[in-house]
Amino acid sequence: MFPFDMWHRQRTRPAQGSLFAEALIVTLVSITMAWVVFPAASGLISVFLVSIGMQQSFAVLLEVNRRDIYDGRLTPYAANARIVSALVVVFVGCFVAFSLVAWSIPTSGLRTLFSTQLELSPLNALDLNHLSMGTVSYLVVRNLWVFGLCLVASLVFREGGAMLILAWNASVWALSYTFLSRTTVVLGTAPLDRTLVAVVGGITPHLVLEASAYTTAALVGIFAAKAIEKYHWRSPEFRRVARAVLLMIVVGGALLLIGALAESAWPTTWFAWIL
Repeated sequence: MFPFDMWHRQRTRPAQGSLFAEALIVTLVSITMAWVVFPAASGLISVFLVSIGMQQSFAVLLEVNRRDIYDGRLTPYAANARIVSALVVVFVGCFVAFSLVAWSIPTSGLRTLFSTQLELSPLNALDLNHLSMGTVSYLVVRNLWVFGLCLVASLVFREGGAMLILAWNASVWALSYTFLSRTTVVLGTAPLDRTLVAVVGGITPHLVLEASAYTTAALVGIFAAKAIEKYHWRSPEFRRVARAVLLMIVVGGALLLIGALAESAWPTTWFAWIL
């Protein structure tokens, strides 16, 4: 998004702090524009605008990743780990922006502007005290669906598809947990400060793990698309990319499994202790 595109051209490697700030600002601007122009569908439109606004920054990160590997500055494993961490920071920036908006508007406005995200939320509970995350098997199947969707979207639409899925997940989780948090405060279950501590401490582990898995899936799709486009399938270069992609799928699957284990057990335990 302008003016970040100009700023990125003057830097060889975007810092994670600047990526967080960019994702935060782009998301806030996107939500505002969607609310002004498309108020009836602002929840969906804002996610599309975020994916468009962050697409160029995603491309810059991919180019930095390519240079790091081919110039020998980093091993492929280290370079891919670095870009995954950078994209998780972008995810967190989007998550924080949606959370800030959700805390800033009345509950009625939250239901109206972001009805799609709230209707599709996997969190069905009256408040945080009554929240059940589901079994590990249920969470693994649900997260594998998102993992596959992220991979396919990135394979077809490259950076735009990856950012669309990441921004959508950030919006759903941010709006769902904010809505439950506000309900918890209104019902008098816990004061605001304890509710905020409960939410941040309860969801951070599994959100970071799952966001890492989804960004890994996005990179798999993008790397596979570029290899198919650039190399013959029998060439050594294609086989090298294929091996890297298969390893990333294994790593992403492991992150997904650990995230599901954390999601099934930790949030409810933490909420019960804090609230």
